[in-house]
Amino acid sequence: MKSIQAKIQAIQKELNIESFVKLICKCGSDKEVFFRMEFLDTPLCKECYNKLLMELEKKRRIENTNDYLIQAGVYENELEYSFDNFKGDFEELQKLKEYPHQKELYDLIMIGGTGVAKTHLSIAIMRELIKRGCKSHKMHYYTENEIIKILNSSHKENNFEYYYDKFTDYELLIIDDLGRKKPSEATISNITDLIDDRYKKNKKSIINTNLVLESDNGQANILNLYGQPLFSRLWKYDIVFINLPDYRQKKK
Repeated sequence: MKSIQAKIQAIQKELNIESFVKLICKCGSDKEVFFRMEFLDTPLCKECYNKLLMELEKKRRIENTNDYLIQAGVYENELEYSFDNFKGDFEELQKLKEYPHQKELYDLIMIGGTGVAKTHLSIAIMRELIKRGCKSHKMHYYTENEIIKILNSSHKENNFEYYYDKFTDYELLIIDDLGRKKPSEATISNITDLIDDRYKKNKKSIINTNLVLESDNGQANILNLYGQPLFSRLWKYDIVFINLPDYRQKKK
């Protein structure tokens, strides 16, 4: 293996110059310099070069986070949502803040009334995942109603399997507003199958709903509206209850 000095001499000969500044990485180590034309003014060893690339990629992703969120289905009027501007506090908020930093994601269901910022918190999670390097095409945000509209339309266009597989293949799927409207039999079937198939593929989901899982006092709940199969699947999710006032009422 040629020494650094021998490589420098070879470069001198190739460029037909008599002298050449000795290449020393900015870290001051005597490691072999990873010679790249774009870094002629700042020679770097391979370790420092790779570290710089990671830093540049992280900076680029942070600067372009909103673009990635749009690609992942987030509406423009919701791009500002983050943990930094979340106003409120509840028992399990820290769990949600730690979620994007887990070595492995897990299935999560957020339960709370209207206007308690379930959507805000879901998008805040997506924002942190993007900053940490999650590709926007590997996760997506949909409302339940959007999913059902797409699947219903795809039946008419004979491409149901394409869209259904797309929903089941996302590494992380956020389903917002589950049960906002009373579900039809077709909706119950599609949503139950979708969540069940994602579980079988080991794909993770975050589900937001105003509904409790079950109730003894007549309150609308997932068990009564969607049936035992979906209830049993969601019961295995990590459940976060959000007990906050309706922020929309505060704005009035």
